[in-house]
Amino acid sequence: MGNDGYKPWWAIDKEAWREKFAVFYKLTSITEGHDQPLPPWSEKDIEEFQNSDPVYGTQLKLVLCLLTDMHIFSCIATLFSCM
Repeated sequence: MGNDGYKPWWAIDKEAWREKFAVFYKLTSITEGHDQPLPPWSEKDIEEFQNSDPVYGTQLKLVLCLLTDMHIFSCIATLFSCM
């Protein structure tokens, strides 16, 4: 395997790798400059989201109920009473 021109699959030149992974390079450029984390949600923000989103709002209610009560049957009953 001397100088017969053979290159293994991983020895592609850098430009070819950039073309194959262009999506990740673009994603990096989108996320640059976002050093500050998002502010935490308040209780009012959470309630507003639960009431405004018909799909994920009810799921969030169930998750929060499970995290606080840890009793699945009361949480499901609470969820169905909200519908």
